[in-house]
Amino acid sequence: MYAVASEKQEERVRSEVYELREVFKAISEFLKDIREPLEYLMNTFLGSMDGGKLAKDLAAFYKALVESGMDEQTAKQWTERYFNERLKLMPNLSELLSRFFMERRGPGLRELVEEREREEE
Repeated sequence: MYAVASEKQEERVRSEVYELREVFKAISEFLKDIREPLEYLMNTFLGSMDGGKLAKDLAAFYKALVESGMDEQTAKQWTERYFNERLKLMPNLSELLSRFFMERRGPGLRELVEEREREEE
């Protein structure tokens, strides 16, 4: 009787190990699927925060205003406004990530494991 219980226990452990293995496979595939879009999103976000690019853009904006005949004080005020608006437009990383994951929402982990099991049969 003890051997039967032990065999059932052993089978349950094997089943749980197999299920855990499938969960890790599904997670691994999910991470591979989102790697490229996530890298693009991060590069876009970090690119918008590049101080060098922003400084060049602000300098060009100011220069264009002055060259078009605007007095320096007004050009400076407009450039400050432009800078503040640019800062407001910079993406919020947490908002971008939540939108990204909401749009890419696909099957849940359980569904991925079940699908994988069906493919292997």
